[in-house]
Amino acid sequence: MTLPQRHSRVILAPLFVIWLGIGLASKVALSLILVAVLMFFTVYTGIRQVDRRLVERIVTLGGDRWSLVRHVYLPSVAAWVLGNLKIAVGFAFTGTCVGEFVAATHGLGYLLSFAQSTYNAALMFALIFLILVVVPD
Repeated sequence: MTLPQRHSRVILAPLFVIWLGIGLASKVALSLILVAVLMFFTVYTGIRQVDRRLVERIVTLGGDRWSLVRHVYLPSVAAWVLGNLKIAVGFAFTGTCVGEFVAATHGLGYLLSFAQSTYNAALMFALIFLILVVVPD
């Protein structure tokens, strides 16, 4: 059985808490891992989606490697990265909330954990609504 790729990286949160403590560093590391994997595959896809005929035409017309990167690959990658920034922000926010949920002394994840442990349904629904509004998924 395999987990969806997006959620499988979230299980690293307890390890980051053990390695980096319950401070800000573990939350930043988890968010960075979530966003870095997404951006890696975004850049990879942007490079793979470049039209081979366009590359051949630039090489045929005497374009060097730098002009190929500047005029073909960079615009393609930029379009893919800009298109996925909204998703990356959601991943970063999710990573931070999960990191705070695992171990924190303040933050939205901590408030979620607190509301759950005190059976405060109103606070829980308010936090869930806030996260749904902020995270574009």
